[in-house]
Amino acid sequence: MKTIARWFLWGCLAYLSGMPWVEAQSEDLARRYLQSGYRFYERGDYEQALRDWQTVVEKFPDSPYAPEALVAVGRYLLEHRADPDAALEAFRGVLQRYPTSSQAAAAYYFAGYIQLHYGQSFPADVSEAVANLERMAVLYPGSEWAGRALTEVGLYLGATGQPARARHLCRWVVEHHRGGATAEATLCMAQAYAYEGRWDEALRRLTTVRLADVPAPVARKVRAAATTLYRQALRGSTTAGLYAVDPNFQASQQIRWDEPVRLLGWSRGWAVVDRGLKWVIFYDATGRYVDRQTFSKLDDAFITPDDQLYGLAGDRVVLPRGSPVPLVGVTEGRRSRAIEPAALVVDRRRTLWAYADDASGLWAFPARPERPKNPASSGSAWTSERRLTLALDGKPLRVSRIYLDDWQRFWVIDRDQARVLVYARDGTLVRRLENPQRPFQQVVALGWDVCGLIYVLDAKAQTVFIFTPAGQLHRTLSLRAFLPEGKLQDMLVADDGSLYLLDRKARRVIRLI
Repeated sequence: MKTIARWFLWGCLAYLSGMPWVEAQSEDLARRYLQSGYRFYERGDYEQALRDWQTVVEKFPDSPYAPEALVAVGRYLLEHRADPDAALEAFRGVLQRYPTSSQAAAAYYFAGYIQLHYGQSFPADVSEAVANLERMAVLYPGSEWAGRALTEVGLYLGATGQPARARHLCRWVVEHHRGGATAEATLCMAQAYAYEGRWDEALRRLTTVRLADVPAPVARKVRAAATTLYRQALRGSTTAGLYAVDPNFQASQQIRWDEPVRLLGWSRGWAVVDRGLKWVIFYDATGRYVDRQTFSKLDDAFITPDDQLYGLAGDRVVLPRGSPVPLVGVTEGRRSRAIEPAALVVDRRRTLWAYADDASGLWAFPARPERPKNPASSGSAWTSERRLTLALDGKPLRVSRIYLDDWQRFWVIDRDQARVLVYARDGTLVRRLENPQRPFQQVVALGWDVCGLIYVLDAKAQTVFIFTPAGQLHRTLSLRAFLPEGKLQDMLVADDGSLYLLDRKARRVIRLI
């Protein structure tokens, strides 16, 4: 009996003495999976990266690398799957399971960011998001994520008519943080001054940013903002010296356009929708030909923020080299009806919003995490049971174009009254953009630069009207000197305020810088 007890005791001691070694091995394996995920991610193999990070979360939940892996999973779901609900669940999982980890601040920031930019309830989600992001200054003082959170709030406040409060928050970030957070906060302060028309002060703020010390994406934004602010700070004539035709820009003549109808922006430059050729032709920012996509039928097209391309033909959405997919709306009485869209836009959730040509409303079609190869082959259709009724003074609108800004508000061009109206996510009218001098004549396009200035192209007046984010008219730019006999069809605005203008009559694009 004593022998059995002795062997049992020695077995327990051996087991206990081996536990630290096992834990060390587990931690090392978790670290390797985490690093492997980052390597896959850098190579663009996002699915393999996700598998490695999920392995850390599921098999090594008690390792010190699990919180970082869970944050990486959340960011992947947000940035590559466009699934903010699943991403929010991941970030909240970090806060619930690892509240004292070094990754908690990042999780808190992204949770607030999702509420601010992806919330379905407006303004309830926005108010809660702003409060949560501001709270980070107390919960995580000194954290870079706290600085980014306050800057995000500052950008929102400036864009919604509270520039003084925006400057106060961003000044606090500049005084208490360093690195990229400081550069973004300084840019936010410059934008807040720009919202008030204080261009010189905005420029002065930007000159304090040391571009060598900040990440490349932030540096690009600062350079673009400086160009925009310098142009808007020019004195004298509203036209002379404000813009000039870029002498080095010329769209490639490799393809001769037949019937260009639309300009589209994408991550590397711009594109032309050619209804006659049934092509979407891609160019880089300098006008060099890159690629083209062919459609079986094509009336119009649009590109999502992640460069997904969709065509439009009648009441159907068309994929490149694919079959048309009908859009079907389901009314309150459960009756189906074909939706012939007058305008389309895709939000950050990859929800497709189609404004019906018969003015029946703005229909929301469900997100597709992965673009289907050929949905029509099985007789499928995009079906919507949700719609917003956009109206003014009780009357439905007839819309020619629809846009989404950074805060996911709908900017619509009323084609009957030649006016610009802004609606919140719940369909509430929040702003009218009007020319105080005289009514618009034929609004065909809108655009924004990195400072939030709003550009409105009136084709009949051959004029671009430039508004501050608060909705005040700042400048008018006559285009007659640049296109004396042209027929303006569309406009695309770059971050630095450069303008791409489509002349349908001459079948060309010019760039004003």
